[in-house]
Amino acid sequence: MPSKSIKKKIVRFTILTTLVTTILVSIGLGLFLRRQSRENQDLYLQEKTENIADQIALSLDESRRLTDGLAGSLVLQDWLSSGSSETGPITDWLSSINLEQRYSAVYILNSKGVALASTDQSFVNQDYSFRQYVRDALAGKSGFETAVGVTSHQFGYYFSAPVFNKNNQVVGVLVFKLAPSHLYNIILKRVDNTAEKVMLCDENGVIIYSNFKERILQSLGPIFGERARRIAEDKTYAGLDIRSIQYPQIQALIEGKSRVTEIVTFFDEEEGENEVLALVPVIDFSLYVVVEAKINNFLVIAATIGNIGALFILAIVLIISVLFLIEKFLKPLDALKTMTDNISHGNFSQNNPVTTEDELGSLGMALEEMGSRLKNYYSDLEKGVKLKTQELLEKNKSIEGAKRAITNILEDVAVEKDKSANSAKDLEKFKLALDNASDSIVIMDSHGKIIYVNGSTRTVTGYQPSDIIGTKAGQIWGKSMGEKYFSDLGVDIVKTGKPFSGAMTGHRKQGENFDALIVISPVISHDKQVDFFVCIERDITKEKQIDRAKTEFVSLASHQLRTPLSSINWYTEMLISGDAGKLTQSQKEFAGEIYKGSQRMIDLVNSLLNVSRLELGTFIVSPEPTSIASVCESVLDELMVAVKQKELKIIKDFDAKLPLINVDPRLTRIIMQNLLSNAAKYTPAKGAITVGLKSDKKNVVISVSDTGYGIPQNQQGKIFTKLFRADNVRAKETEGTGLGLYMIKSILEASGGAITFKSKEDKGTEFIVTIPLAGMKAKQGEKTLT
Repeated sequence: MPSKSIKKKIVRFTILTTLVTTILVSIGLGLFLRRQSRENQDLYLQEKTENIADQIALSLDESRRLTDGLAGSLVLQDWLSSGSSETGPITDWLSSINLEQRYSAVYILNSKGVALASTDQSFVNQDYSFRQYVRDALAGKSGFETAVGVTSHQFGYYFSAPVFNKNNQVVGVLVFKLAPSHLYNIILKRVDNTAEKVMLCDENGVIIYSNFKERILQSLGPIFGERARRIAEDKTYAGLDIRSIQYPQIQALIEGKSRVTEIVTFFDEEEGENEVLALVPVIDFSLYVVVEAKINNFLVIAATIGNIGALFILAIVLIISVLFLIEKFLKPLDALKTMTDNISHGNFSQNNPVTTEDELGSLGMALEEMGSRLKNYYSDLEKGVKLKTQELLEKNKSIEGAKRAITNILEDVAVEKDKSANSAKDLEKFKLALDNASDSIVIMDSHGKIIYVNGSTRTVTGYQPSDIIGTKAGQIWGKSMGEKYFSDLGVDIVKTGKPFSGAMTGHRKQGENFDALIVISPVISHDKQVDFFVCIERDITKEKQIDRAKTEFVSLASHQLRTPLSSINWYTEMLISGDAGKLTQSQKEFAGEIYKGSQRMIDLVNSLLNVSRLELGTFIVSPEPTSIASVCESVLDELMVAVKQKELKIIKDFDAKLPLINVDPRLTRIIMQNLLSNAAKYTPAKGAITVGLKSDKKNVVISVSDTGYGIPQNQQGKIFTKLFRADNVRAKETEGTGLGLYMIKSILEASGGAITFKSKEDKGTEFIVTIPLAGMKAKQGEKTLT
């Protein structure tokens, strides 16, 4: 071993340089970033909070202008002025309003504050004169209020506008109820840090929305006196118990009607941490946006940036150190290279040029020894060559005897030739069978070049065999698919060693395309290499036309059924609500069953229409940036009644960093509705449903698993088939169309996604949906799915 190892030299020098540099840089950079982070914290929170408040103000102002504009409608003014009890014209007018899923209800009140008509029939005949927004409108001015509905028991944003007659007298009120989800989405899109607590508060300091749901409908501070009495009198929160979360300083600012941005720093005794809080009023509305963040989070960010900077500088120091060490300690390599070049050209007598006492010195000594040994080996080699030459001369004599043996072999070949002639006759019979087959048969070599086509290929495509043979698949035969399609398909078949079966578009010599079903099988040799590909092609144009005609008939029939079913639904609602006269209890039960049956029929008709649009390719795919988590939460809210009835446990595993994805919100909602409603329907009471949202390098992955009935092993291959329902669930759940999973698979395949599943009977099922991070592929069409 050398007395001074290069490895030890490099390690000692590198450790010393790195240690000193890292300590100095970390201390300086950490102190600087800590100071800068605290200075910028207030500005960051202020800008973020003001941005949220501005977006909310824009959305609310748009709803206010819509309400005021529609209140001036002549149809509405004439109907209220006439005092007519005929609701037909005004119902049609309400139906013409495009709510865009933004408004949960629109209703019309008379001059006494009683609802005369509404898009939600539960509002009709209800007295809302106690509400402040109604009193404001009856006084001749626009109103706005946030409250929990006494009818719907759901929170909403209420916009009211007075309706005047020709004498400029108030004859009624028009009310729009904005759904909370619209503003919640605005807030959630602008929250990029799960540690930040965002709250939307009303003029009473009550939190009406927060990304920390346990704070919703709690007040920032205690509510006393006249304000508490007015809240109870107006039933603002439908009698709910409003508790304080003990932020009295912020509560005082709101009750004082502060209209400027406030930044407050305080110590949170409950969490034991320093926090900073920004309060920003929503312009022209009695609402406030509050954003709360831990000061320690900003210091952690500063520390992280400091560490990254220190590591970056450390890397530069290491690179410079290594380059210096290479120049200093590895300089003798030039002399060693000259030594090896001389040895490679036959000059084996070399002296070691390196005098250092390390690994390079040892390498020079080894090369000197190797040159000496090679010189001896070459001397021995020359002697061996002379000996082998003599042996070759003796072997030439034995070649003459081999010639005689070859003559005998040729005689045997002549006999084998006769046997080959018989084999050729058998081959001719096989060729006749292929030529007369009803399906087109094409044989390609391992590179995709066509070497044989049968007679049916000429009948199907119009091309002569001489036109096709010698060309590659996709040049003439299979022209509509292109060479790359068959090249990629060949690579996949070689990898798997399995045949391919599927649909493709064929091409005729006359220029037209046709639908075809192909099966491509590899012919594998003894050494497990693919020698040939055999392709069988069948023209299925007529079968496709028949299937399309059936689909178009289903679409037409379903469309025609919607109108009478809607009438049945409407008349049944009138019977149940008593508009057509009071019913007995048994009559109400019968009408209820009719209503449920008509709803099931409407769902079936809508599903059949969706299936026909999927199969005809007429549906639209219109991607836009969408929060899949929000869609999932919305669908879960819709299913909450069924979930509570069966006492199901919902487990959410959402990746908080999941970005907005370009997907069609309507199609994404259809996918989530079918997956989650199936899980709820086919899971026994007190079971569990797990919903997962995450992403990998390429896809967004949506998983829905349950502890339900599962799918029998022998029926899992049919689960995505149209109108299929497994035997074990048909006996337990009579309702269902068997179209949901078929629609999901069709939507995903048309938009670039995929769906898989795994299931065990009586244990449960997990469905996994993947959508590319790039989003769904846009598609033009004529109809949207419902």
